Amino acid sequence: NPPSQRTTRVLLEAHGSGLAAGFCVSVVATAVGTMVGDIFGGLISVYISNLAFAGLLLCSLISVGVVAFLLSFAAGYGIGGSEFNSPLAFALGVGGLPLIGSVLFLYATFPDPDLEIICSLMGLGVVQTWGSHIGCRQQPIPQPQRGIGHTCANCNYNLSATPDHQPCPECGRMYRLSNTPPSAAPPEGP
Repeated sequence: NPPSQRTTRVLLEAHGSGLAAGFCVSVVATAVGTMVGDIFGGLISVYISNLAFAGLLLCSLISVGVVAFLLSFAAGYGIGGSEFNSPLAFALGVGGLPLIGSVLFLYATFPDPDLEIICSLMGLGVVQTWGSHIGCRQQPIPQPQRGIGHTCANCNYNLSATPDHQPCPECGRMYRLSNTPPSAAPPEGP
C-alpha cells in the first residue's frame, strides 16, 4: 500500500472511532441532559410560576449541551488524543452524527422545516466537536524521533520487533513515536 492509502486508512479509523464515540455521547447526553433539564426546569417553575414550555426547553437544551461537552471532552482526552495522530478527524467524527442528522432532517422536512430541531442538532454537533477537539489537544502529543520508538510516525506500524535505527518495514520511513511517556522510560545505563 502506498503511504497516501495508509494515511487515508488512519484518518478513516480515527473518524470511524469518533463517529462511534459521538453516537454514545449523543445518546447519553440527550437522555441525561433532558432529565437534568426537566429537574432544573421543575425547580425553577416552583419559584417562577409563569415559566412557559420555552423555559423548560431552554433548561433541557443547556443541560444537554453541557453534558455533551463534558462527555466529548472525556472521549477526546481518553481516546482521540492518545490513540490517533489525527485528533481533528476524531473530533469531527464525534460531532458528525448530529450534524449529519440535522442535514438529513432538513431534507426530510424541506418544504416546512422544524427549525428548533435542526438548530438543536447543529448546536449539539458543534458542541461535541468543540469539546472533543479541546480534549484531544489536552493530551501531550509525542514528538517523533529519528530511529527511536515503537510506532512508525508515518503509518502507525508497530515497530516493537524492529531494531532501533532501522527503517519501518511497511513504509520505509525513519521517524518513530515512543509508546511510553518519558517519565516511565527505563533509565539508560552506562
